[in-house]
Amino acid sequence: MEVAALFLVRRDGAGGGKKRWKTGKGEMVRFDTIFFDIGNTLFFFNYEFLREMLAQRFGVSRTVGEIEQKHAEMKRALVTEKLVATMSHDDLWWEAYRRWLLLLGVEEGETRGISEAIRNHPFRHLFWSKMDEGTPETLDWFRERGFKLGVISNAEGQIRRLLEHAHMEERFDTIIDSGVVGFAKPDERIFKHAVERVGASTASCI
Repeated sequence: MEVAALFLVRRDGAGGGKKRWKTGKGEMVRFDTIFFDIGNTLFFFNYEFLREMLAQRFGVSRTVGEIEQKHAEMKRALVTEKLVATMSHDDLWWEAYRRWLLLLGVEEGETRGISEAIRNHPFRHLFWSKMDEGTPETLDWFRERGFKLGVISNAEGQIRRLLEHAHMEERFDTIIDSGVVGFAKPDERIFKHAVERVGASTASCI
């Protein structure tokens, strides 16, 4: 996990209050609360889990490498066509899986059924269950220095279950899942809700 190297070089001073750190650019920042996303930050897509499901339930045989490559192609297309910025989280989810499955050779008429099976999977949190080595230790490093930690993620209600599965939920002061609270990033309400839940001020959060 790269967050420590990305954000912080050293602490200036001692004692309580907000932490003062110098970034890699030499700028001084003051904050005491850090919010993390889930996807591609704390956790990453488990392509092997999807590969097994596609092969066993739908007869779609692809390698992990092929699935990952088509995932990257699909994401680039969504960004290029500016759909990420214009579609709702829910609509984007369905469109992303439709395109991904098409790239994997699934017929158009079958994409909805497979997408629904993924969406309604009893262990759907496992689709995003890969974690970099050292992530728990990095979070512990922040907590030991007095930082409050939180999660803000656009998801479908499975974030807490994922964190519980990874034995990570106790490391966070608040867990905000858009599928639970009813509004998603970039809606400012989700950020305000997270700040209120953790008992911080917006000026002290990153």
